[in-house]
Amino acid sequence: MERRAWIISRFGIAVILAAMVVGPGFSHPDYSSFIHTTSELAGQNMPNAWIMRSGLGLYGASTALAALIAFRRAPATCAALILFGTALTGTAIWSHVPIDPSLGSDLAEDRLHSLFSGLTGTAFAIACTARLWSKGWAPSDWAAWAGLFASVGLTAAMSALPEAAGALQRLMFVISFGFAMGQFSQR
Repeated sequence: MERRAWIISRFGIAVILAAMVVGPGFSHPDYSSFIHTTSELAGQNMPNAWIMRSGLGLYGASTALAALIAFRRAPATCAALILFGTALTGTAIWSHVPIDPSLGSDLAEDRLHSLFSGLTGTAFAIACTARLWSKGWAPSDWAAWAGLFASVGLTAAMSALPEAAGALQRLMFVISFGFAMGQFSQR
């Protein structure tokens, strides 16, 4: 059972990493991975947005499924990771407005995207907190502390430094990958 959660979580991480690396090359010419977020890469009417949407959706779904498989080992952490994965999948379904206003957008869809994006971050912070409140020390505790820092500090930094929002958000994702790998490690 643990091996299945490990494989499924690694699959989702590999897919979103591929989307983060490949997607910008097929997107709008004004898209910058340093400035723009993955949500903007997957934005409404953006060229080839399906690449990043697939990455977000599959990382979300695989994290939720891995957490469901590993649920008995860490119920509180896994419950929060199920919510994290489900909400992240919601960010793939409902998209951000495009970086180019001439492409048109649906503001109601953008609001849904924002709701699911906020829920994703909150669920991740809850998962990190649940891991830290669990009995016994585990290597994933370092990633849990980093995740709490990312949830608060990097989110605030994205608002304060919008010209680096894309890079900061990608750092948050890397921290979430580390947390997921620790949570779904083979023990």
